[in-house]
Amino acid sequence: MNTLELEVDLPATRDRVWELWTTAEGLTAWLGVRAEVESRVGGRFSVEFGDLAAPRAAAGALAAGRVLSIDAPRLLLLDFGGTELELVLLPRPPDGCRLRISHPGFGDTAEEMTWFSEAWQSALERLQVLVLREGVR
Repeated sequence: MNTLELEVDLPATRDRVWELWTTAEGLTAWLGVRAEVESRVGGRFSVEFGDLAAPRAAAGALAAGRVLSIDAPRLLLLDFGGTELELVLLPRPPDGCRLRISHPGFGDTAEEMTWFSEAWQSALERLQVLVLREGVR
């Protein structure tokens, strides 16, 4: 199995980026058209992507699972559509943070890795645009 590893520096505090990952309002602002989040171990986590995930995503695509581990505002581990998704937020002085995503569980095909890589890159670009528009908070 392959693991997709991504990092992005964001001009927003860890608390703000955490909020964008752990609230339905935050997730629908950049990742999906509908979301449900229960920010506790065992809590539900689901995102309906609509046409936001990637150009080849099926309308109404859904990733649903549970929160496996949570250490606000540093670590969030999710069962994300049958794979584990680990998010780590590190402070980046003076007012930003670095988001590290580790998403294992992919087959060995280059096509699958390319699709998920493109989908995550697109999502992270939308996240960057959102926090740039908001300014540091």
